[in-house]
Amino acid sequence: DVSREQLAQAKTQMQQSSGTVARLEHQLAQARDTSKQYAQLVLDQLELEMLFKTNATELTAAGQKRVARLADFLVANPQLEVRLDGYADPRGEDSYNQQLSLGRVSHVARMLMDFGVEEQRIASFSHGASGSEALSGDYDAYALERAVRINLSQSSAAGYAGRD
Repeated sequence: DVSREQLAQAKTQMQQSSGTVARLEHQLAQARDTSKQYAQLVLDQLELEMLFKTNATELTAAGQKRVARLADFLVANPQLEVRLDGYADPRGEDSYNQQLSLGRVSHVARMLMDFGVEEQRIASFSHGASGSEALSGDYDAYALERAVRINLSQSSAAGYAGRD
């Protein structure tokens, strides 16, 4: 009789535990969906840009802090990849501007790697002044073209679109 009563109690506890596990699994699935939605929202809205001084390939102290924050974000989100596009303003020879934009993008990539972002997650491209839209003599516009534009995307291996 005692064994039967203990068995009945164990079955009841097991049923209650199964119900609790099912509720927790449902809550976890909802939390994952919400997290995926927020991650996608961040990716959709996040486009960064690092600006440089004339003829410079190194960032200012403020720019370095921004790269450090970006690196922290990337290290915490290993499913993300980063694309770096380096640019120069239209002053100077094409070959010089190409080297300048390459130096800028290389500098940002090195900093990201120094802060722990894996090299294979970083794609770097140098464009020189090829994308310049500044009017001749518009120094404010030139300042905006001395940049490394940073775009984040989800790795194709991240699995957000797949099933768990």
